[in-house]
Amino acid sequence: MKNLSKEVDRRIDTRLELSLPITLFAEPKIESISKNICANGVYFEVDGDYIEYFTLGRTITFEIVANISSFRLPNKTVTLSGNGAIIRCTRIDNHDKNTKSFYVALKFMESLKVISVSL
Repeated sequence: MKNLSKEVDRRIDTRLELSLPITLFAEPKIESISKNICANGVYFEVDGDYIEYFTLGRTITFEIVANISSFRLPNKTVTLSGNGAIIRCTRIDNHDKNTKSFYVALKFMESLKVISVSL
């Protein structure tokens, strides 16, 4: 039987398709939204005007804000922070809007820290 997959999936952790606000503390500070996230990293989109700040191997401090809800508990907003290394940049050409942007893969360098929880 032929292998129909073009690439081998080498991921160790399950990726969650979550759109979470991310603040990247590069110079200048950049706001983005995650495309997916897992225990070891996050994948997000960056406007093409800022790609010069996202060179491979660069370490960036960031914050991720997650809204968490459960059946019996009220909604909570959790803010996580950490440092990550850029391990991949993929160019996206959006011909409809005549814009260029990039997907950036950021590998967490350490466990994320919970910096605030609010109800």
